[in-house]
Amino acid sequence: EAYDTGFTIDRTGPTVSGVAPSGTVVPPVSSIDVTFDSSVALWTFETSDVALQGPTAPIIIHTITVLDDRNFRLSFDEQYAPGSYTLTLGPAVADAAGNVMDQDRDGVQGEVGDDVFIGSFTIAQQPDLVVTGMTVPTGTIIGSPAQAQIAWTVENRGLVPTSTGQWT
Repeated sequence: EAYDTGFTIDRTGPTVSGVAPSGTVVPPVSSIDVTFDSSVALWTFETSDVALQGPTAPIIIHTITVLDDRNFRLSFDEQYAPGSYTLTLGPAVADAAGNVMDQDRDGVQGEVGDDVFIGSFTIAQQPDLVVTGMTVPTGTIIGSPAQAQIAWTVENRGLVPTSTGQWT
């Protein structure tokens, strides 16, 4: 009895299909989730394959956590500084067949300029709100339910104006 089979030779390198966060975000940010379009050989994706540039200095990627064979979390110290953050990744990350990244999908894998993924996000400048005064009851609070009136004063010591009006 004859047996017939076939196979496909994988010649396509992985590409980054998404990152989060992206766009404008509020602090703190301490990780970036990266999604590839296909499975990645886990042993080929290391912290040396990524760089994160902050508004004033490079940021060290401490760990890469495997979420599954296509999704990874890059972790770093919490970032609060407003400004642009740029992630570069690759091109040496490979799939199980040994195909390295082909981010521009031109069929030529691992090109240092063309196959590096570049993504960015911006941390928005936030008001720096500080409680400068507080009034609280000084005696015992009695009742069922017990109720107390507390008042406080907040001062914006940052560069970004806060909205006016009643806060809830």
